[in-house]
Amino acid sequence: MTQLTDEEMLYLFYAEAYSQAGTVTKGEVKSQFPSGSKEKAEKLYDGLKQKALIEPADKNGKTTNEKGEPVKERGRFTLTTLGRKVLVSKLAGTSHDFSSSKSYRVLNTLINCLFAYIKDADQATQMNFDEFREKFKALYLEERKQQELQGVVAIHSQELCKKFVRQYSISEEKLRQYFEQLKKNGEILTVIEKDIELISIG
Repeated sequence: MTQLTDEEMLYLFYAEAYSQAGTVTKGEVKSQFPSGSKEKAEKLYDGLKQKALIEPADKNGKTTNEKGEPVKERGRFTLTTLGRKVLVSKLAGTSHDFSSSKSYRVLNTLINCLFAYIKDADQATQMNFDEFREKFKALYLEERKQQELQGVVAIHSQELCKKFVRQYSISEEKLRQYFEQLKKNGEILTVIEKDIELISIG
């Protein structure tokens, strides 16, 4: 498991607590730190990004642009799948006494992370293929509807799989297994354009 300092864990915790629609600004997270620690915020951000626990995102939570290239640094970021798993795991094992009443967001996030820890252990092993198929197709249709409103439909399999993991906490191994099964069954079609896998479901 990725090693974190107390300050790095706190940075991830605040990022999750104060995110909106899955993203948060560096300024928002920095503002939550005590005055004496605010100057460390940028260094903490860089360290967590290097560990692949967070990544830049646009206001809609996307981490790649229409060409599949990483979003350029704009101040907004999101926790990666690994970042959330590390945070949840660390919080589940912490012995810290959270006695601060600074914000309801902090308590809500702590409770959500602890429930996610239980849910991950249960759901990751129990989600069967039929359930995956239903939820994956529903997520695909939701993404396609949003893109149709923007006038261009290009659904990246990698981005959609990331969203699925964030919503349903399925293990990445099982996700890959089920995704490949959908392809094998002909239930989803894929095409490679400029090294990016695009998918469509009839």
